[in-house]
Amino acid sequence: MRWRDREWAGVKASAGPVAAVVGAVALAVVVGYQVGGSSGVRVVAIVVEAIALIRIRAALPPRRSARPRVVAPDVNAGFVRYRQLVALLRPAGASRVDFDRSVRPVLLRLYAQTLAARYGVTLSSRDRDRARTLMGDAAWLLDDSVGDVEESDAAPLDARQIELLTSRLEELSS
Repeated sequence: MRWRDREWAGVKASAGPVAAVVGAVALAVVVGYQVGGSSGVRVVAIVVEAIALIRIRAALPPRRSARPRVVAPDVNAGFVRYRQLVALLRPAGASRVDFDRSVRPVLLRLYAQTLAARYGVTLSSRDRDRARTLMGDAAWLLDDSVGDVEESDAAPLDARQIELLTSRLEELSS
């Protein structure tokens, strides 16, 4: 057998199943037209398309799953108060009103305890200036007008602001 004959022999061998599929589709279109007119042809086209998509998907190799993301374990996760504080801080940046109602009182209480224990300063009016100096950028928490902001007027806190508040508290604690 010459080279050209071998090449055509492969085409002839694969032409049989293709011809059978084309014939089956043509027969289905004719029957669909006889049964339902143009609507029948549309139904046949949809069914043939679905079968073709299923066959193509079956011929594709399976998807490789993405490597699982490795998350470093949180060493403080066993402490109930820590978990409560983390759960409180997660939605803190969503809304300023949520922050003012849930997170701000907790942070003020933590600042008050830390300042009283470490520096002997209370958040009362007589020690307020000293507390503002020690708190630094977090001193705006002491403003009484902060909690009066309406939902529509309030800009939510970003993660950087929350990080500054908590990091200053950690600095004062150590």
